[in-house]
Amino acid sequence: MQSTERGADILASTDPAILASEYARVVQELAESRQQQAATAEIVDIISRSPTNLQPVLTAMAESAARVCQASDASIFRADGDRLLLVAHHGPTPIQPTLPLSRETINGRAVLEGRAVHITDLLAEVDEFPVDSAHSRDEGVHAYLSVPLIRAGDSIGAISLRRTEPQLFTERQVVLLETFAGQAVVAMENMRLFEEVQARTRQLSEALEQQTATSEILRAINRSRIDAQPVFDIIAASSLRLCGGSGYGQVALYDGEWLHLAAFANANPEGVDALRRRFPVRADHGSAMGRAVQTRAVVQISDLLKDSAYAFKSELLTLGVRSVLVVPMLRNGAPIGAIAVGRPEHGLFSDKQIELVTTFADQALIAIENVRLFEEVQARTRDLSRSVVELRALSDVSQTVNASLNLQTVLDTVLAHASEMSDSGGGAIYVLDQARSELALEASRNMSKELIAAVRAHPIPLGGALVGQCAKRRVAMQIEDLTKVPGHPLFEMHLRSGVMALLAVPLLYQNEVIGALVVRRMRAGPFSSSTVNLLQSFASHSAIAIQHARLFHEIEEKSRQIEIASQHKSQFVANMSHELRTPLAAMLGYAELLRDGMFGELPEKSIRIIERVQANGKHLLGLINTVLDIAKIESGQFKLNLGEYSLSSMIETVRVASESLASTKKLSFRTDVIKGLPAGLGDEARLTQVLLNLVGNAIKFTDAGEICISAGARNGNFVVSVSDTGPGIPDEECERIFDKFHQVDSTSTRTKGGTGLGLAIAREIVEMHGGHISVESIVGRGSIFRIELPVCAQASGAAA
Repeated sequence: MQSTERGADILASTDPAILASEYARVVQELAESRQQQAATAEIVDIISRSPTNLQPVLTAMAESAARVCQASDASIFRADGDRLLLVAHHGPTPIQPTLPLSRETINGRAVLEGRAVHITDLLAEVDEFPVDSAHSRDEGVHAYLSVPLIRAGDSIGAISLRRTEPQLFTERQVVLLETFAGQAVVAMENMRLFEEVQARTRQLSEALEQQTATSEILRAINRSRIDAQPVFDIIAASSLRLCGGSGYGQVALYDGEWLHLAAFANANPEGVDALRRRFPVRADHGSAMGRAVQTRAVVQISDLLKDSAYAFKSELLTLGVRSVLVVPMLRNGAPIGAIAVGRPEHGLFSDKQIELVTTFADQALIAIENVRLFEEVQARTRDLSRSVVELRALSDVSQTVNASLNLQTVLDTVLAHASEMSDSGGGAIYVLDQARSELALEASRNMSKELIAAVRAHPIPLGGALVGQCAKRRVAMQIEDLTKVPGHPLFEMHLRSGVMALLAVPLLYQNEVIGALVVRRMRAGPFSSSTVNLLQSFASHSAIAIQHARLFHEIEEKSRQIEIASQHKSQFVANMSHELRTPLAAMLGYAELLRDGMFGELPEKSIRIIERVQANGKHLLGLINTVLDIAKIESGQFKLNLGEYSLSSMIETVRVASESLASTKKLSFRTDVIKGLPAGLGDEARLTQVLLNLVGNAIKFTDAGEICISAGARNGNFVVSVSDTGPGIPDEECERIFDKFHQVDSTSTRTKGGTGLGLAIAREIVEMHGGHISVESIVGRGSIFRIELPVCAQASGAAA
């Protein structure tokens, strides 16, 4: 911006001297820019021409940097641990070849902080850069500029400029040095990548030899998954190629005592025949293969002529072999064979050759394992196919048992799968009648009507025939051929139906016999153990289904009996309540007449006794009415008489009826009713009963403080609360107090009285109106009973 404003000022000027000066400055800047561009291009060209030689690039870069930036000298350093190593320098001024990588040097700080460090005069920076300042006095250096070499965010070195004058480098020169720094990083990265590629190329060349040798073996393994011989032949040939075609390659298999020749490759037919005649050979110390098998380790014989214990010298000398390498084939640590390589030269084999033959051994093991696994898989596949079918059958039976309470459906499913899986012509399930100790036919499959009728006509006693014996002994039993067993009416019936073999399995539930499962087959012969095991699983499911059905019927019967007993109890309580109320009402009536003097004046003492009789009689009548309400609720006779009512009037009625009782205990009693409440639809008498119960309880249990009834409307509901300052209710009791006959404390019950039915009746009345009653309480501070009641009730128990 300043340059633009300055240019505008100069163009506005008419002074020839100013214009000439500015023109000279612009020309100089252009010349510097061209010089810097040329230097940058030169470095790029050198990098492109020397991608694998770093030093010419760094040397040219130092020379160009010093020349273009008008520096006394230029240096390039590479970070190496805690040091900076000088890798390039241009200029007459000497510089230290090694610097510490620390913030006390300018180059060290540039590298560690990853930024350019620019110093006008080192002599003035003794405290900041003591190392460089000491050198500057000896070397006559003042100005110093260092720029870090950054690769992927990490500083790997620095490039620096120095001057003998205390003069800063220009901004353009700083930018140029940063450009050189980037080019230096590119050159270093090129060299690093080149060296990596060279190393990788060497590795790949070595790996190619092994891959070439093993690729044919792998292809053979893929082609011959059920025959290992082609693999052995290729391994022997590849082992021979490992020795340049002169020598031999050999594969032998070990059976635990003897070595058997599996493959051999050699160019000398006479030697091959001579060696083959020696096999099989005992795996002992006389052969290299025997030693490898015994030791389970690689064995080398560097010179056969010097090994006195070696027993195959004549054969191998015929083959022209002097040294041998053997690698054992181990499966789970146990030897199963070995691979041998022989060559004409004496001496040890290289690590690479040992590694390659070890790879051959691994591949041979793969081929052997493939054949073994193939044979095992074939056998397992047959077993698994049957297991899958069996599991599906068991799953189907389990699902049926879990999903159905219909015993016949379950037993039919069991028989269908049992007959299919046992390759039989049908079956039957018998259930034990404990009282008669007989097995009766419960379900059948593929049985003619005549056979079913005959079996039903001849119940099988426990211990009789095949089924009875099976149930009594609690073990599976079978008859392989019905024609070879003593005659029995049931056997004769089966023979006439074409049945030749029977299998019976007991039905056991918690170790108790409850029946038996039988399958029939139209051909003679034993049932396999797997079939017996499968049938026992089916029998277990059948036993569970039968027991479930029994329990279900027992529960149904018990539930019906309980329901009848409950109805009888409720009816009895209702009848008794009516019977008790009739004489009690008469007693209260006569007591009223006596108190009013209808039969003559009574003494004051008699009047007090009669009043006490009246009070206790009314209390007893209230208890009887409460019990009658509960009886009606339980018997389904409790009904609501719906009609319009005024909640305000109802609350006032309750207040008037309860105020004297509150005054007797010197309790404050107040109401707080929102004005303008809508008319409600419900059973006014029953709702009044609820409020009287709540208020009565509040007064009964509160000894000091106040009782308050509040009412309002919200979201189509009346909200009525009865609060007190009584002893409060523990949290664990707040829900249970609405249960029948439940009271918070037996001591309070004896002191305050009550049946424990009032709140249960109150909840029933509120819920019949479609409402909800709850309590909030703090022990020691009181309780709030809250009723939420629809303004217009739709009660399920309302009278028509």
